[in-house]
Amino acid sequence: MLPVSFDNCNVVAELENGVKIMGETNIDVPRHDPNLRIVKAWLEPSASASSDAVDAILKADLVVLGPGDLFSSIIPNLLVKGIPEALKKSKAKKVYVCNLMTKHGETTSFKASNHLKEIIKYGGCPDVIVCNSSKGSSFLLQKYASQNQFPVIVDGEEIAKLNVKLVQADVMSAPELIRHDSEKLAELLLKL
Repeated sequence: MLPVSFDNCNVVAELENGVKIMGETNIDVPRHDPNLRIVKAWLEPSASASSDAVDAILKADLVVLGPGDLFSSIIPNLLVKGIPEALKKSKAKKVYVCNLMTKHGETTSFKASNHLKEIIKYGGCPDVIVCNSSKGSSFLLQKYASQNQFPVIVDGEEIAKLNVKLVQADVMSAPELIRHDSEKLAELLLKL
């Protein structure tokens, strides 16, 4: 793994009411109205990509974005100057692995296409989106629902409008927590 940047910066998110939130933790664990959507994200101060990260993207056969929290883990990498440009130049297949569950206060009520639109908005330019096709146990789903987290709905018709190939597969592991199964996901990615 290579760091995208060595610059010291913070991610900032602006909510639809104009309130700005600084820092991954403050976005990740909302102290704001969690029903308000994030409309814009940026880095303060700005950051530049490491040459090793850019080279790795340009030489890659496959670039995988995700899984991870959309605005606090994945998009900050796309906000680094040089990364979206490298992704556009790269001949690699670019795959976005969509989250399994919504994140209260970050992706409240997001469908798969909403996730994908944000990735595209910030220069992720995926060729493929991988979405989970399996369901967790009703006990686990109730546990997550009590925290206002729900399975991401896969809206294939909206995804098709974005000219991104949808791949649905069972990529979940849910014995105690709902998470991506690294082996299932790796096996699927190698087949793309």
